[in-house]
Amino acid sequence: MSLPTLRQILGLPAFRGAELLSGQARLDGQITWVHVAEVLDAARLLSGGELLLSTGLELARTSPEARVAYVRSLAEAGVGGLGLELVQWLKEVPAEM
Repeated sequence: MSLPTLRQILGLPAFRGAELLSGQARLDGQITWVHVAEVLDAARLLSGGELLLSTGLELARTSPEARVAYVRSLAEAGVGGLGLELVQWLKEVPAEM
């Protein structure tokens, strides 16, 4: 059994309406695991290939510089994708992200 790709996951009914903002070149990368985390130091928990899901609670409470550092740390950890639920704390993805 092979691991699903980000493209396959985004095609699931649960992700209907999701919008891919960047990383189109990595759509066919395999996702090794799915994590849900609200902490800004989530990268320390990851080993690469994960899809990280978040409501953006801590992202809404922090500075633009900290949000940039967060995205960079996830990229350096090799995360396969970041999914943000844009409902309560974040209504849109901050431009710096």
